Amino acid sequence: DLAAPIWRTPLVSGREVNGVAIGSDGTIYCGADTNLVFAVDPSFGMVKWIANLDAAAARPVLGQSGLFVVSERGTVYSINPTNGFVNWQKNLMMSDYFPTAPVVASNGCLYVQNENDVLCCLSQADGTLIWFCNCLSYLPHVAQAHRRPRKAGLIFNPPNPSITSSGDVIVVGDDAVYCVGGFPNAPLDESAPWPKWQRDLSNTGSMAGR
Repeated sequence: DLAAPIWRTPLVSGREVNGVAIGSDGTIYCGADTNLVFAVDPSFGMVKWIANLDAAAARPVLGQSGLFVVSERGTVYSINPTNGFVNWQKNLMMSDYFPTAPVVASNGCLYVQNENDVLCCLSQADGTLIWFCNCLSYLPHVAQAHRRPRKAGLIFNPPNPSITSSGDVIVVGDDAVYCVGGFPNAPLDESAPWPKWQRDLSNTGSMAGR
């Protein structure tokens, strides 16, 4: 037998929807290429709130202090997941696209990666930039390095950073994988509802057992 959707909620017309992250109460959060972030009720698909960003919104994640999402212009947002109000926003002053989901660490740090494999570490509390690592510059052919070509369609998912059990950050790059030294004993925040793309280190995309 063919399965049928329980409900369907159109969010954008002719553009892409990016996500999702799911809150402890089941609320569904997703970004869109129309510069919007949506919170959707899981029971009937009703839109609970809409937040406006300065550019297209990548995949959101949900930490203990807010919903975190990065815009195409490199602005990181902390959004109140209850009402959609912006807690803070921080522009990283980079011209590169940020297509990946952030990663929430257990020590209050937030990691974001742009398309040129620059990894930034920020404070979840106020967006203060703590440090950044230009991973691409460590490749031997950096002089000839160029951006990954962007592709469209459901089959294309930009690589998203992750955190090891020891607190180091794994970044998948142009033609390499990098391990960037993070903070000792600061792994993925397992207490956060949805701390990374696909929620956990096993990429289950499930709230089961939470």
